[in-house]
Amino acid sequence: MLGNFIRRKENSIYKSEMKYFIWRMIHLIVFLIILAGLLLSVVIVPWFSQGEGASNWEGGLLSPYGEDVYDEDKTYSELAEDSSGGVEEMFDNLWIGGMVYLILTAFSCLLILVVIILLICQRHTKVEKIFATVVLVVISLGCQLAGFISWATLSKVDYEEDCEDLVDGEDPAPVCAEEGPMIALAVLLLLGVATFLHCCLWCCLRRER
Repeated sequence: MLGNFIRRKENSIYKSEMKYFIWRMIHLIVFLIILAGLLLSVVIVPWFSQGEGASNWEGGLLSPYGEDVYDEDKTYSELAEDSSGGVEEMFDNLWIGGMVYLILTAFSCLLILVVIILLICQRHTKVEKIFATVVLVVISLGCQLAGFISWATLSKVDYEEDCEDLVDGEDPAPVCAEEGPMIALAVLLLLGVATFLHCCLWCCLRRER
């Protein structure tokens, strides 16, 4: 009778471990996709476009893309020094927004990488270890959200394609979002969903403890 009880207990533990292993692998794959998406969003060009016809130009996070209007060998910071008025302010904002996004995305990628390493190394359903990854993922989500909002706000990004003007009087003219921010936004939403599911996993393990 004692032997049957021990076997049932061992089977229950084994099923719990297997269920956790499957979920851990799913989360691991999702976080790998998120990490790849974050890296892709940084290197993809263009991030925005502005103007029309011969004055149309596209830009990445830190510098223009192509030489039709502005010199792509110069950063927005350098272009701001060569400009004045609304154009100077626009380039300053683009530079600051791009730098903020890059720094926060780099930190977010580092946190996601640590989470991936922890998920690979974990072999048992230790609630404390899962909680550590939850904290890291939440911080990563916060960094990515802050970075995207900062870039979109400073850049005056427009999603309605109303970006024909290079200047708006003394104010910076808006820019139209292209592939870069679209990918960044999709990855941000995926990270938000993954964070919620990872919190749910931790809550379930905590109840089973």
